[in-house]
Amino acid sequence: RSVEFHPAGQLLLTAGLDKRLRLFQVDGVRNPKVQSVFLEDCPVQQAAFASGGSQVIAVGRRPHFYVYDMAAGRVERVLGPVGCPLRSLESFVTTPAPATAAGGAPGGPMVAFLGDQGFIPLMSLKTRQWIGNLKMNGSVRSAAFSSDGMQLLTSGCDGLIHTWDLRTRRCVGQVQDFGNLEPTSMALSRDSRYLATGSASGVVNVYRHDQLRAVQSGAGARAAAPKPLKEIMNLTTNVDSLAFSPDSQILAMASRMKKDSMRLVHLPTASVFSNWPTSRSPLHYVHSLAFSPRGGLLAIGNARGQVLLYRMHHYQDI
Repeated sequence: RSVEFHPAGQLLLTAGLDKRLRLFQVDGVRNPKVQSVFLEDCPVQQAAFASGGSQVIAVGRRPHFYVYDMAAGRVERVLGPVGCPLRSLESFVTTPAPATAAGGAPGGPMVAFLGDQGFIPLMSLKTRQWIGNLKMNGSVRSAAFSSDGMQLLTSGCDGLIHTWDLRTRRCVGQVQDFGNLEPTSMALSRDSRYLATGSASGVVNVYRHDQLRAVQSGAGARAAAPKPLKEIMNLTTNVDSLAFSPDSQILAMASRMKKDSMRLVHLPTASVFSNWPTSRSPLHYVHSLAFSPRGGLLAIGNARGQVLLYRMHHYQDI
């Protein structure tokens, strides 16, 4: 269900419905397993590193979530946000590592849950306390933090992209996602240069984030749909996974609804790589994607419970 590299790049986290978090030491050759953590009552829907890589957050279809302290080797069960009771915590985003290290995120490292009826509860990872709620119209489908941790971008069933100022917890702009009435996923590149949105029809829109912000600020609270930098139509089913390479050169996109449905996009030329993956690539049904911090490895988790590691030879370091 989830794969993610540690911000330092030496560990790979995997998690799935078998209730286990697994950590592998990644060297590109043997990749030995170094840790396995069993969560007794939580088939994991999503897991991710948080607090600069010192913690792992794991959620399932439960009203609580788990925090694994990497240094202490301790698992902590945390009740969901008190100010916005949720029956199920299945999806979330966390403050990115650079913002946590720089102390830029207001209130410190936090987790934003994608809740019911447009609610987005915010919780502090320092105090484990509920901070407040953001509220959209309709339902919330996807979210992404800015690289400095000061803003949160969200999209919902109405196809609107919302930008939230986390210092005031107010919406500072809305813009219509071009042609996307059923958004399913969202990703913001590490340098906040590009924003990618996925749809139920398989179309992926790629925007220059600065141009999107200019449209929002120039047209008031709600702006008309800007033309994307590129509309990518190589997938034909629900886009579940989007991931940017660390240098914002490559976008990986995938759908779990169709076998071997994954593509790579070269962003400077806005072109899809035709030489890989091929018909012989054993991808199966792709559930998750992650680039290593230096871009040298691409991890692909699939429905067989496997994680495939591919070497990206354009990058010298893994």
